[in-house]
Amino acid sequence: MRTLLVVDDESEIRRGIIQGFNWQEQPYKIIGEAANGQQAIDFIQVSVPDIILLDIVMPIMNGIDLTSYLTKHYPQISVVILSNYSDFSYVKQALLNGAKNYLLKATLNESELFNTLDTLPIQETLENQPQRSIEEQLKDRFFQIMRFIKMISKILSFNTLTKPY
Repeated sequence: MRTLLVVDDESEIRRGIIQGFNWQEQPYKIIGEAANGQQAIDFIQVSVPDIILLDIVMPIMNGIDLTSYLTKHYPQISVVILSNYSDFSYVKQALLNGAKNYLLKATLNESELFNTLDTLPIQETLENQPQRSIEEQLKDRFFQIMRFIKMISKILSFNTLTKPY
């Protein structure tokens, strides 16, 4: 089970991400939330997540600066930027500072989010991850296979509907 931290200065956005998606059927667990970059650093010093869903524009410490900090001090954490800003300069700066992906909040849906999370590299280290049990590894693999089956099923049903007879 991969762990996530949600960092956004808008509590409604954090709640929407935490409660608005079907996390129970995914190999991900949200372990915390923070309202700015400094709160995220404080949280990470206690519990290091595998992935951070991160807003760009926040008070105290913004997402660009936090991404840079994480790249230097916690390179095993994958950062996915979630923002309302589609300005390419934000995208470019976030990626240059080490973010793995960039998603727009306004168009974000469950499928896009989980597909993005599924593509992130798994970087387990002895420092932040205890040895995973066979059961946990099998559960993660099961969820990956189920998502693959759903995707193939959608493709096959779409092809069946679009084929002329």
